Amino acid sequence: YECLRVAWSTPNFVSSSAAPLLATAGADGQVFVLQRTSEQAQGSLESWKIMACIDHADGLRNFTPSDAEDKPQIYALQFLKDWQVGPTMTTGSNNKFLLTSSEDHIHIWELIQEPQHLQDVKLATVEEVDEEEEDKNDDEEESNEYPWHFKEVFSIGFGDLHSMNYGVMVGRVTESANPVLPFTNTTSLCSEHSAPAYGGERNPNGVIFVFDASYCPRNGFLGVALSDGSLRLLNGRGECLTVLQLPGNNAHLTSFCWDATGTQLATSVSTTGHVITWEILLNA
Repeated sequence: YECLRVAWSTPNFVSSSAAPLLATAGADGQVFVLQRTSEQAQGSLESWKIMACIDHADGLRNFTPSDAEDKPQIYALQFLKDWQVGPTMTTGSNNKFLLTSSEDHIHIWELIQEPQHLQDVKLATVEEVDEEEEDKNDDEEESNEYPWHFKEVFSIGFGDLHSMNYGVMVGRVTESANPVLPFTNTTSLCSEHSAPAYGGERNPNGVIFVFDASYCPRNGFLGVALSDGSLRLLNGRGECLTVLQLPGNNAHLTSFCWDATGTQLATSVSTTGHVITWEILLNA
């Protein structure tokens, strides 16, 4: 499978003394987070260890494979240290979030620096499950587990622009999410509008795929480039603030990025090869 995205964390993402993490996202729907375990000696290779994994093809309710080889494509990957709910509101300075995508969704995950089975054992202890059974389960899982795991914070789905909130839906998609939040109602405001099948015969259901996404810590906005040719800007609550789209353009946006000030951004259009720059008027 191809590696579609790579991303570095900041040096202090895990702790003040820890080295940056490296994340990779593949066409098999898997994201791996790696940590350097040794310094590179002259003439030798660096040593890296897989610390955590997210398998988007397993356990996500938003993805239904058509066959065994069908895997969700991951085109967005970013470590998030300070997720802002709004322009002046943050969720805290100690966030350890990772942004990923799958098909028509964006996912926000929290990094938990302990194996998944440790949390299961804590829950089992409360329910007074037999200790020997716990040890047995731990031994079975130990060979396959990673030192850390991720827990879903929330996910954002994208649909027809003519639906409520510009087709942006907020909820949770993991089977283990507790509580499971229902997605917001996206009933179309205009019944005559129907989502065109972007991608032609390869996309008969008209899924609006995420092709790139980037969160800007300077303004607290998340920009998402989509296959319907639109760029949707969201705040930290998942509310769509504005839509950037050239009139008559239905070609998908292949890439998107912010500038350092958080007031300008650039998008690229697939069919024409154009790069379009935009200015965001934050006080407008």
